[in-house]
Amino acid sequence: KGLLSPTSENLSKKKRKRSSSVDKRYNIIVQLLEEGREYYENLRSLCKIKTKLLREPKLSIYAASIYNIFANVEDLSQYHKAMLNELIPIVNNWSSSTRCIGEFFNKQTPLQDELYETFARNYVSAALSLRKARKFKTFDKCLREIEKEIGAQ
Repeated sequence: KGLLSPTSENLSKKKRKRSSSVDKRYNIIVQLLEEGREYYENLRSLCKIKTKLLREPKLSIYAASIYNIFANVEDLSQYHKAMLNELIPIVNNWSSSTRCIGEFFNKQTPLQDELYETFARNYVSAALSLRKARKFKTFDKCLREIEKEIGAQ
């Protein structure tokens, strides 16, 4: 089950039942889990796009640009998967006696800061590489086809 447990339906039922101020933290954690799953799926889609672009023989001359555009997307995806897998037991084992979730966030911060610092440092370069690569019809056409294919899944 992994990232699929608890289900969104179960989370929604639990969320409705927990409306007291004591359980607001629980609702925040559930929302973080739900949004984290969506973000993780988007990162996985980017990983698939990168892989498909790199496997396209017509695009081999753009490999350096592709690596630059998607610089640390796999690292971000792996990080978020691990974070979600740590968050699920917190949600599943939540009780009225659960008081502190700061430990979870403190554990995440150093690696998250490092990953997103790398992302931020590369952002302008990646955006420029994407803009330049999209000027070439072959690259742009392949990228659009892959985006449609990934989006349809």
